[in-house]
Amino acid sequence: MQNQASCGGKTERFNALVAEYGLEVRNVCTLLGRNRKTFRASVSGKTHASPGTLLELLELKLAQRPKNGGAEQ
Repeated sequence: MQNQASCGGKTERFNALVAEYGLEVRNVCTLLGRNRKTFRASVSGKTHASPGTLLELLELKLAQRPKNGGAEQ
């Protein structure tokens, strides 16, 4: 598993997005089209999708949404 320093601030950005948009893991999984197990494996670096790629995709999908509570339920 990568530590926060090796993620180049991606963990902090991910956590900021989650707080900013009032997201839960299930919301993130829905937005990214991943189940929880796959999402956790991706974030930990165990699958091909890198945390950076997932973060970029999440940022793109959230760009058009209202902040704090506007995520899919």
